[in-house]
Amino acid sequence: ALSGLQRPGEYLKEVGRALHAPIKSFGLLREFAGKHIQRAVQPPPIKHAAAPLTRDAERLSRLTMAFADQCEAVLRRHGKSIVEREYLQKRLADAAIDLYAVSASISRATARIESAGEEGAADHVRLAHTFTNLAVRRIRRNLRMIDQNSDRRFHDIAGWLRERGEYRLES
Repeated sequence: ALSGLQRPGEYLKEVGRALHAPIKSFGLLREFAGKHIQRAVQPPPIKHAAAPLTRDAERLSRLTMAFADQCEAVLRRHGKSIVEREYLQKRLADAAIDLYAVSASISRATARIESAGEEGAADHVRLAHTFTNLAVRRIRRNLRMIDQNSDRRFHDIAGWLRERGEYRLES
């Protein structure tokens, strides 16, 4: 997760520096604002998905943009201390893995449609739809749990157990 956040983190640093000299850095700020407006209004389409997979591709595009937005928000909020936020890193990594897997699923089903036609690829399309539905739920949950989670409670419990040196169940 950390290596995937390195480039966006560097870009956000540049944007932060540009805010101190906005006239001098107008191009960078315009690019940054343009990207955010584009992502909010209409995420870029996935171009190489077969027609039966259009809805899945649209969902992938929207979730990819939501993932990018969440990565930026996390970097702005935590900065370098993200290294210490292992639960957060895991959620981002799990979301990234699912985004990649959905992309691969759509790509595979599209290739099958191109080689065998829609009828011959019906099982592949059904599998892609099913996998996408399951992955979308996991991605949304992981992105939501970045802000709404029980991390503090788990941290406190772990500290409490460490202090006691044991955890006994009463019988």
